Amino acid sequence: MAGHFHDLDGTLCGSADCKVVQKRDIYDPAHCADDTDDEFSHIWAGKTDSTWLDVGLTENETVKLDGYVCDSTMKFHTVGFNHYAPSSLQFNDVVWHNEFGSSMTPWRKKPPFKDGWTAVLPEGTTNYFFWNTLDHITNITYDLSAFQLADEGDHLILAHNFTQTPDVFTFNGEATNSSVALSEPPTYDTAGNTEWFWSGNETKEVIYILSNKDKTTRRKRGGGMPNELHRDIHFQVYRCLYDGCLPPPPPTVPAGRPLEFLNWSSEDDWASLDLTKPVAGADGIVEEWVTIPPGVWMVMDESPPPMVRLMIYGVLEVADEMDMSLSAEIIMIQGETAQLVAGTADVPYQHNFDLILMGNHETEDQPLPDGPNLGAKALGVFGKLQLHGLDVGRTWTRLAQDAMAGDNTIVLSESVDPTYWTTGAEIIIAPTGFEPMEKEKMTIASIDGNTITLNDTLQFTHLGSEYSLEDGSRSWNISAEVGLLSRNIRIIGQSYPEIGEEQFGARVLVSKFTQDGTEYRGYAKISNVEFVRGGQEGWTDAFDPRYALAFLNHEDSVDNDEYNKESYVKKCAFNYNYNAAIGTFNTNNVLIEDNVVFRTMEYGVRDEGIGNRFLHNLVVLTRFVGIHKDQRQNFFKRGCFYFKESLDPEFKDNAAAGCERAGFAGTGHICSSSKRWSNNVIHTVQDGIFTNTYNPPVEVREDKDCVVFRGFFVYKAYDYAFYLLTHDTVEMEDNIIVDSGVGIHPFLIRPKATTHNLEEKHLRINNTLFVGRNDPSQCDTDAEPSYLWFDKERNNGGTMWPGRNWKGYATGHAGLLWPIFSGIGVPLGKPWVNGKPKSFPLLTGQVYLNDNTFANFNPGQCDGQFDSAIRTNPRGDDMQFPIISTGTKFVNVAESSRVWMDRPIMKLVVNEHCVDMHCDGLKKALLIDTDGEIIGDGIPGT
Repeated sequence: MAGHFHDLDGTLCGSADCKVVQKRDIYDPAHCADDTDDEFSHIWAGKTDSTWLDVGLTENETVKLDGYVCDSTMKFHTVGFNHYAPSSLQFNDVVWHNEFGSSMTPWRKKPPFKDGWTAVLPEGTTNYFFWNTLDHITNITYDLSAFQLADEGDHLILAHNFTQTPDVFTFNGEATNSSVALSEPPTYDTAGNTEWFWSGNETKEVIYILSNKDKTTRRKRGGGMPNELHRDIHFQVYRCLYDGCLPPPPPTVPAGRPLEFLNWSSEDDWASLDLTKPVAGADGIVEEWVTIPPGVWMVMDESPPPMVRLMIYGVLEVADEMDMSLSAEIIMIQGETAQLVAGTADVPYQHNFDLILMGNHETEDQPLPDGPNLGAKALGVFGKLQLHGLDVGRTWTRLAQDAMAGDNTIVLSESVDPTYWTTGAEIIIAPTGFEPMEKEKMTIASIDGNTITLNDTLQFTHLGSEYSLEDGSRSWNISAEVGLLSRNIRIIGQSYPEIGEEQFGARVLVSKFTQDGTEYRGYAKISNVEFVRGGQEGWTDAFDPRYALAFLNHEDSVDNDEYNKESYVKKCAFNYNYNAAIGTFNTNNVLIEDNVVFRTMEYGVRDEGIGNRFLHNLVVLTRFVGIHKDQRQNFFKRGCFYFKESLDPEFKDNAAAGCERAGFAGTGHICSSSKRWSNNVIHTVQDGIFTNTYNPPVEVREDKDCVVFRGFFVYKAYDYAFYLLTHDTVEMEDNIIVDSGVGIHPFLIRPKATTHNLEEKHLRINNTLFVGRNDPSQCDTDAEPSYLWFDKERNNGGTMWPGRNWKGYATGHAGLLWPIFSGIGVPLGKPWVNGKPKSFPLLTGQVYLNDNTFANFNPGQCDGQFDSAIRTNPRGDDMQFPIISTGTKFVNVAESSRVWMDRPIMKLVVNEHCVDMHCDGLKKALLIDTDGEIIGDGIPGT
């Protein structure tokens, strides 16, 4: 849908000024005819046997692209656009619709822009568009160019239909509001280029025109086509960028009023505030905004009717005398002394309390002045939030023995409190194979000591056993995690019939904004709280993270602060989420401990702060958005823990299981830090540790040129246990890698050769155990996980380990790949996970192996696969750098599997590819065995 033919003399399509386009339902069928002779039609990828899946189409599209022949009355214009926000728009189709029908444009790395969309649109109609599955997002930005506007009368009319009313409209840098809009939709005769119309708050349509009016023949700098041939527009709409979008707080109740312990149930107490007790209307909802004024301490001693808006400027305390509920579309806590309290750290809440947030995509949101958009179905904390449920004790543990498919009991490895791990409580059991979807959510039927009887039988086997090397020198435990999901305080995203499609759950935002010169900053102490149906899909950016719980511009949390300027999240459960569970952005020193997270989207826990502490958290099942939304392609690898912009966090005793992309995505821990990461377990993932500082790029910090990965146990990583594409020198120690496609793939980069700056980098691996097969007798090791179809079909293999069955050889698992040191990484969309280097380096690089053990690498494994302990990188002929080994030990490793040299890529061993004669052909794959342990004769050699 990116081009068309304009036949000036009729020799192509039969009449002068006719046009040939790809058939789309947005073109007028009265003036366009089918290409019945298939003269202009073609097959995707040129293969008649292609399927929609093979060529990246959606299921309702045909492989054949039909031609359409249009008469001289039809005019078309190519548009292309990029520089878009939010980032969640990427990879999603643009949906165009007008009076004739609708059509979709895929995201592509194609001209005129290499990260965006392009389409051919008809002149003479209004072309509406939105992003597929994201039509609910109002705050959008993009740069768009429209072409073929050379002649007088040429124009294009574009439009959006929003779910919320924008406050600010920007066209080419001129921010304004609807007061300057046209009174009628624009036409070529009545409007100039980029003039626009706003339909009003009922229909919420913005319509603008691009035309050749006011054209200029000025040429772009450096030559090129005249500007009159195309029009550019920078488009942005935003909900509230100014004071006035939020009513100011009411005045503080004057002294002398009965301020203490006013009761929600008392009409007299409300009257003492010159307010009326909230009463539901005919639809059962309180439509008027309900306010707790500053200076008031209100005790909610009954469950009020659902409300549209609850504004807490004073204190609202939930009485702890019976089970309670509080329902609203939006709740805001605003003010330094404003609080919502249900239990404290010393006196937790004893009964059940449900805080229910209501709404859908059409619910009116709440933008904030000089701050983020709170959105709808939201609890906004710009004061203090204290929610403390009953202490459930141990929130998660592991199996003590294998639980087989068909069993209805499991045995835990540690004791739990039967008061809370009790009949009716929900638990999540992590998978232990390669398939993330083998997680199982169950309800406890009964508990007897450490034995739990389930409400149903298990569909899958979950391991709970210890394994050891053949010589007994090392052991490891593969046991499914079991987490408790039920709590007595719950924050619930109310369900509704379309929630599965809209994926619009509850969100809690702890942040700040400024109103009338006063800054309102939030803090939250949350413990033993269950988040049910949290997060809102589509808002993932750091400036607008609509996660189940997000701390945004919170800045510093102070432990045990006397003014309650402390935040923490402890022993909470996040029970099914439509976005990430927890996010910390410009937020420092927050304690996130003992939490259980089940089913998130794209991210599990995301950190972009300084010194935040993540201790003993469990994340089970993070879905990959590319599959979930059936995108045509998506190359990004986010993680159950996503720490790419995190600085010096504490990360201990955590577990990630069932991550459809990475278990941990981040740059690593600073070598000079006094903190020590330890005892983190990652399994049932595509990649265990995924590091890519090249694309998307991260800031290169001068005080961070060395990172360390310490104390990780990674098993059942289908592709890579450690994928290290990084600018930094890397230290690794005390790690265990079991049953992974590749144990460690080193790919160190920077600087480019053109900089003429020489740098020395290295990878040092100390005291690490590489186990090729956990149990060679079990051949489920390489059963393909369900997500892999996307990597093969949509990403053309560019996001997976290509070394299995390389060049027809039955090559299987590898412990360590020969290192790559390159000037740059590999670009987005190429086979970048194990990509061929794209630049020669100015680096001196080595890998040092010290006191490592390789076990269970042998030929003749499952399906005849040949495993290798140390292997060349099959796609990096030119860039194999030395490995220097000391104290390497082999246990149950065949002689032929100690070191495997792939055959060279023959097309590179030719003169045209030789830049440093002789042609390389893996001649640089050098291994220096300082003590003869790899060679096996005890004599140093290479």
